[in-house]
Amino acid sequence: MNATVLGVFKESGVMYVDITTQGTPTGCTFQLIDSDDRIHESESSGVCSWNSKSGYVDDQGATRYLASGDVVLKKRGIAIFDVPDGVILKRIRVVPDTSDPFFVDWNGVPEVSDANTTLKFYGATTTPRSSCGPTANHWVFDVKLTNNDDEILEYTDGDFSVVDQFGWEYYSKGTTTNKLLPGESLRFDVKTEMYRLSRPIAIIFRGVQMDISAWA
Repeated sequence: MNATVLGVFKESGVMYVDITTQGTPTGCTFQLIDSDDRIHESESSGVCSWNSKSGYVDDQGATRYLASGDVVLKKRGIAIFDVPDGVILKRIRVVPDTSDPFFVDWNGVPEVSDANTTLKFYGATTTPRSSCGPTANHWVFDVKLTNNDDEILEYTDGDFSVVDQFGWEYYSKGTTTNKLLPGESLRFDVKTEMYRLSRPIAIIFRGVQMDISAWA
Protein backbone atom coordinates (compact mmCIF):
# COMPACT_ATOMS: atom_id res chain seq x y z
CA MET A 1 0.00 0.00 0.00
CA ASN A 2 1.07 3.59 -0.59
CA ALA A 3 -0.51 6.95 0.19
CA THR A 4 -0.40 10.57 -0.99
CA VAL A 5 -1.48 13.69 0.91
CA LEU A 6 -3.25 16.01 -1.55
CA GLY A 7 -3.90 18.95 0.74
CA VAL A 8 -4.82 20.20 4.18
CA PHE A 9 -7.42 22.65 5.47
CA LYS A 10 -8.55 23.73 8.93
CA GLU A 11 -11.84 24.85 10.41
CA SER A 12 -12.76 25.63 14.04
CA GLY A 13 -9.87 23.73 15.62
CA VAL A 14 -10.19 20.75 13.30
CA MET A 15 -7.58 19.79 10.68
CA TYR A 16 -8.82 17.95 7.58
CA VAL A 17 -6.30 15.98 5.52
CA ASP A 18 -7.26 15.04 1.94
CA ILE A 19 -5.47 11.76 1.31
CA THR A 20 -5.42 8.93 -1.23
CA THR A 21 -4.32 5.35 -0.69
CA GLN A 22 -3.51 2.68 -3.26
CA GLY A 23 -2.95 -1.03 -2.67
CA THR A 24 -4.57 -4.38 -2.06
CA PRO A 25 -7.96 -4.24 -0.34
CA THR A 26 -7.40 -3.47 3.34
CA GLY A 27 -8.48 -0.99 5.94
CA CYS A 28 -6.19 1.52 7.60
CA THR A 29 -6.13 4.27 10.20
CA PHE A 30 -4.24 7.55 10.23
CA GLN A 31 -2.23 9.48 12.78
CA LEU A 32 -1.04 13.08 12.45
CA ILE A 33 2.52 13.82 13.55
CA ASP A 34 3.04 17.52 14.28
CA SER A 35 6.19 19.64 14.15
CA ASP A 36 6.94 18.71 17.80
CA ASP A 37 6.61 14.97 16.97
CA ARG A 38 3.37 14.65 18.94
CA ILE A 39 0.79 12.11 17.71
CA HIS A 40 -2.84 13.07 17.06
CA GLU A 41 -5.36 10.33 16.32
CA SER A 42 -7.80 10.65 13.42
CA GLU A 43 -11.41 11.28 14.46
CA SER A 44 -12.68 9.48 11.36
CA SER A 45 -10.30 6.47 11.52
CA GLY A 46 -10.05 6.69 7.75
CA VAL A 47 -13.59 5.58 7.05
CA CYS A 48 -15.36 8.90 6.49
CA SER A 49 -16.42 9.89 2.97
CA TRP A 50 -14.15 7.44 1.18
CA ASN A 51 -14.56 6.94 -2.55
CA SER A 52 -13.04 3.73 -3.95
CA LYS A 53 -12.32 2.38 -7.39
CA SER A 54 -10.88 -0.93 -8.54
CA GLY A 55 -7.75 -1.13 -10.65
CA TYR A 56 -4.55 0.85 -10.48
CA VAL A 57 -3.04 3.92 -12.14
CA ASP A 58 -0.04 3.39 -14.42
CA ASP A 59 2.87 5.79 -15.07
CA GLN A 60 0.83 7.65 -17.71
CA GLY A 61 -2.07 8.20 -15.31
CA ALA A 62 -4.37 5.66 -17.00
CA THR A 63 -6.47 3.23 -14.95
CA ARG A 64 -5.56 -0.42 -15.56
CA TYR A 65 -6.85 -3.75 -14.24
CA LEU A 66 -4.80 -6.76 -13.20
CA ALA A 67 -5.01 -9.72 -15.57
CA SER A 68 -4.77 -12.17 -12.68
CA GLY A 69 -8.08 -11.00 -11.31
CA ASP A 70 -6.51 -9.56 -8.16
CA VAL A 71 -7.90 -6.18 -7.18
CA VAL A 72 -5.99 -3.07 -6.27
CA LEU A 73 -8.11 -0.35 -4.72
CA LYS A 74 -7.47 3.36 -5.00
CA LYS A 75 -9.27 5.34 -2.32
CA ARG A 76 -9.62 9.02 -1.53
CA GLY A 77 -11.10 10.59 1.55
CA ILE A 78 -10.72 13.08 4.39
CA ALA A 79 -8.93 12.15 7.61
CA ILE A 80 -10.19 14.38 10.43
CA PHE A 81 -8.04 15.50 13.39
CA ASP A 82 -9.08 17.55 16.41
CA VAL A 83 -5.92 19.57 17.15
CA PRO A 84 -4.96 22.59 19.29
CA ASP A 85 -4.44 25.98 17.65
CA GLY A 86 -1.04 26.46 16.05
CA VAL A 87 -0.39 22.78 15.28
CA ILE A 88 1.73 22.31 12.15
CA LEU A 89 1.46 19.04 10.20
CA LYS A 90 4.83 17.32 9.75
CA ARG A 91 3.77 13.90 8.45
CA ILE A 92 0.91 11.41 8.33
CA ARG A 93 1.41 7.94 9.81
CA VAL A 94 -0.59 5.34 7.89
CA VAL A 95 -1.42 2.15 9.82
CA PRO A 96 -2.77 -0.61 7.51
CA ASP A 97 -4.69 -3.49 9.06
CA THR A 98 -2.52 -6.16 7.45
CA SER A 99 0.97 -4.65 7.04
CA ASP A 100 3.51 -2.43 8.78
CA PRO A 101 2.87 1.30 9.34
CA PHE A 102 4.57 3.86 7.11
CA PHE A 103 4.93 7.65 6.93
CA VAL A 104 3.94 10.27 4.37
CA ASP A 105 5.94 13.47 4.85
CA TRP A 106 4.13 16.77 4.34
CA ASN A 107 6.08 19.77 3.09
CA GLY A 108 3.00 21.55 1.91
CA VAL A 109 3.19 24.82 3.85
CA PRO A 110 2.93 27.36 1.01
CA GLU A 111 5.69 29.96 0.95
CA VAL A 112 6.50 32.89 -1.29
CA SER A 113 9.29 35.46 -1.04
CA ASP A 114 10.75 38.57 -2.54
CA ALA A 115 13.89 40.49 -1.62
CA ASN A 116 12.27 42.02 1.48
CA THR A 117 9.78 39.53 2.90
CA THR A 118 8.79 35.86 3.13
CA LEU A 119 5.15 34.90 3.57
CA LYS A 120 4.00 31.46 4.79
CA PHE A 121 0.40 30.22 4.96
CA TYR A 122 -0.78 27.62 7.51
CA GLY A 123 -4.50 27.45 6.81
CA ALA A 124 -7.81 29.30 6.88
CA THR A 125 -11.07 29.08 8.80
CA THR A 126 -14.45 30.56 8.01
CA THR A 127 -17.70 31.23 9.85
CA PRO A 128 -20.94 32.97 8.78
CA ARG A 129 -20.91 36.71 9.46
CA SER A 130 -24.15 37.27 11.40
CA SER A 131 -24.00 41.06 11.16
CA CYS A 132 -24.12 40.75 7.36
CA GLY A 133 -27.01 38.29 7.35
CA PRO A 134 -26.69 35.39 4.92
CA THR A 135 -24.53 37.31 2.42
CA ALA A 136 -21.01 37.09 3.85
CA ASN A 137 -18.53 34.88 5.70
CA HIS A 138 -15.83 35.90 8.15
CA TRP A 139 -12.43 34.45 7.11
CA VAL A 140 -9.30 34.09 9.24
CA PHE A 141 -5.98 33.31 7.50
CA ASP A 142 -3.09 31.92 9.58
CA VAL A 143 0.15 33.41 8.17
CA LYS A 144 3.77 34.02 9.09
CA LEU A 145 5.67 37.08 7.87
CA THR A 146 9.48 37.25 7.88
CA ASN A 147 11.53 40.39 7.36
CA ASN A 148 14.37 39.52 4.96
CA ASP A 149 15.69 43.08 4.84
CA ASP A 150 18.39 44.67 7.00
CA GLU A 151 16.01 47.45 8.04
CA ILE A 152 12.89 47.46 10.21
CA LEU A 153 9.73 46.47 8.30
CA GLU A 154 6.62 48.51 9.10
CA TYR A 155 3.22 47.18 7.99
CA THR A 156 -0.48 47.21 8.85
CA ASP A 157 -3.23 44.61 8.45
CA GLY A 158 -4.44 46.72 5.52
CA ASP A 159 -1.33 45.67 3.57
CA PHE A 160 -2.90 42.20 3.17
CA SER A 161 -5.63 41.31 0.70
CA VAL A 162 -7.34 38.12 -0.51
CA VAL A 163 -8.48 37.34 -4.08
CA ASP A 164 -11.42 35.05 -4.81
CA GLN A 165 -12.11 32.78 -7.81
CA PHE A 166 -13.82 35.65 -9.62
CA GLY A 167 -10.79 37.93 -9.32
CA TRP A 168 -12.44 40.11 -6.67
CA GLU A 169 -10.01 41.49 -4.08
CA TYR A 170 -10.90 41.80 -0.40
CA TYR A 171 -8.71 43.91 1.90
CA SER A 172 -8.00 43.11 5.53
CA LYS A 173 -9.06 45.80 7.97
CA GLY A 174 -6.71 47.49 10.40
CA THR A 175 -4.55 50.61 10.54
CA THR A 176 -2.29 49.81 13.51
CA THR A 177 1.37 49.94 12.49
CA ASN A 178 3.39 46.83 13.35
CA LYS A 179 7.18 46.50 13.19
CA LEU A 180 9.41 43.53 12.34
CA LEU A 181 13.13 43.69 13.12
CA PRO A 182 15.63 42.50 10.47
CA GLY A 183 15.45 38.69 10.27
CA GLU A 184 12.46 38.56 12.62
CA SER A 185 9.37 36.40 11.97
CA LEU A 186 5.86 36.76 13.34
CA ARG A 187 2.89 34.40 12.98
CA PHE A 188 -0.56 35.99 13.22
CA ASP A 189 -4.10 36.05 11.79
CA VAL A 190 -5.26 38.06 8.80
CA LYS A 191 -9.03 38.67 8.92
CA THR A 192 -11.53 39.76 6.28
CA GLU A 193 -15.15 39.36 5.22
CA MET A 194 -15.99 37.77 1.88
CA TYR A 195 -19.24 37.17 0.02
CA ARG A 196 -20.67 33.69 0.65
CA LEU A 197 -20.01 32.49 -2.91
CA SER A 198 -16.38 33.63 -2.82
CA ARG A 199 -13.60 31.08 -2.36
CA PRO A 200 -10.11 32.45 -1.57
CA ILE A 201 -7.50 31.49 -4.14
CA ALA A 202 -4.66 33.92 -3.35
CA ILE A 203 -3.37 36.05 -0.50
CA ILE A 204 -1.31 39.17 -1.26
CA PHE A 205 1.10 41.22 0.83
CA ARG A 206 2.42 44.35 -0.90
CA GLY A 207 2.42 42.75 -4.33
CA VAL A 208 3.79 39.38 -3.15
CA GLN A 209 1.06 36.91 -4.17
CA MET A 210 0.62 33.34 -2.93
CA ASP A 211 -1.67 30.71 -4.46
CA ILE A 212 -3.74 29.17 -1.61
CA SER A 213 -6.45 27.56 -3.76
CA ALA A 214 -5.52 24.03 -2.60
CA TRP A 215 -5.55 24.92 1.08
CA ALA A 216 -8.50 27.27 1.65
